[in-house]
Amino acid sequence: FKPGAKDEIFLNAYAGGDDLSIMAYGIQADGSMKWSNANASLCWRHGREGELQWENILFHTQAADRMGVVQGSQTIMARSYMYESGFKSNLTIPYGSQRSVLVGMEGLFRDARPQYLRMSGDLSSPDSSQVKIGTIEYALFGEWRHAWNDVFRSSLGLRWSGLIYDREQNTKYGLY
Repeated sequence: FKPGAKDEIFLNAYAGGDDLSIMAYGIQADGSMKWSNANASLCWRHGREGELQWENILFHTQAADRMGVVQGSQTIMARSYMYESGFKSNLTIPYGSQRSVLVGMEGLFRDARPQYLRMSGDLSSPDSSQVKIGTIEYALFGEWRHAWNDVFRSSLGLRWSGLIYDREQNTKYGLY
């Protein structure tokens, strides 16, 4: 969608699923794993290629996994879920005909609820547990880009990022 001469809005969406069969001959069990996911993103880009350009992206992903194992007349099920939402905003500043600098920031919230099964040989006494894992990730970044010709391009970037996992904060930075 183009609301103006320098604005573009993109909406992307995807949904899918897989059904996988599992045969465990060692414990004489059959099973299946059903995986489904849905993704959506919304992007607003202001500016033109070769000019000052600002891009903002919002996204959301959710996934679910259902695993079932059958042994004789016994069946057990495990369900896991994951949700992820975030944003990314970057500004591209061109200088000269072949170079540009990109600066930006991003943030991500992830909520995962995996369910673990522990079994010993048969399904008569499975141990099942589901945990909740929440993380918040954030980053600031900058990148220098140079187009040497129509084919060869290079970039050099610096990124500072942090992660809050289970209320503990870890910070790291890197050159890429």
